[in-house]
Amino acid sequence: MKFIQSTPSLNGKYEASPGTSGASVISQPRTEFPQAHLTHSLRSLLYYSSRLLLGGIPLLRWLMGVDVVLAVVWAVGKLPGQWWVVALLLALLSALLAALHYWRRRDFVTLVVEQPPIPVPAPLPAQEKLPLYVTGYFGVENKYQRFTWLPGFYRTFATREHALLCQVTPRQSLPLGRWPGEEVGLWYIFFMPRDISRVAWGQLCFGRRAQRMIAITHQITIPKRGRFRPEQQREETVYLALESETDALTIWADLHHDLPSSAVVQMPSTAST
Repeated sequence: MKFIQSTPSLNGKYEASPGTSGASVISQPRTEFPQAHLTHSLRSLLYYSSRLLLGGIPLLRWLMGVDVVLAVVWAVGKLPGQWWVVALLLALLSALLAALHYWRRRDFVTLVVEQPPIPVPAPLPAQEKLPLYVTGYFGVENKYQRFTWLPGFYRTFATREHALLCQVTPRQSLPLGRWPGEEVGLWYIFFMPRDISRVAWGQLCFGRRAQRMIAITHQITIPKRGRFRPEQQREETVYLALESETDALTIWADLHHDLPSSAVVQMPSTAST
């Protein structure tokens, strides 16, 4: 997939060319992004219902609004089981809010770190791209957003800069709701080998079925945005989920081709979910 190059962004990475959404202009033929076929879990349902819009309002807010309305109706209408029903509805609302807060802090995924394979370092050819699903902190045209299980590709350019090129489509996964228009398009994560501080090998679960995972913790630079938002440097962890074990081993070998000696390979005993 060849992108039309634009001028470097303020953080030294190439951004997408200007467009009506976040997407860059790509050459023909059109690249087909992988399609996620999820067996939904509580995590995935919470994620999509909190992000997809119906009538400009997230699906989860519709559900919470119905819950509140029903609680009010039962409270003032003296319907059967009045206060028991009200208490049940309020407990359901509290549980939804607590679950949303808990899983949002974890990007709606669970992970298990496993003993990694012994790497056989080998660079990935610059023209090659490998399909995968990415969870992490993306950017495009000075916009930044967290996404979970975004379909895309892994590439390593001739400069050895690693790139995750992913796409948000208008409708995804649930029969109701659409992504906000400003989020539709291509989103990116770029990092150089020197930016990597930790890598891990294991399993990642978003739906009910776990997939092979490579987790990469790297340093990012967010440029200054306005008077009260100075430049930031911080670490972010991006999770790569792959259906192909062969592709996962290829990426693992590519990362280790020039992995900094200071980078830590995370072991199962230090795993967290």
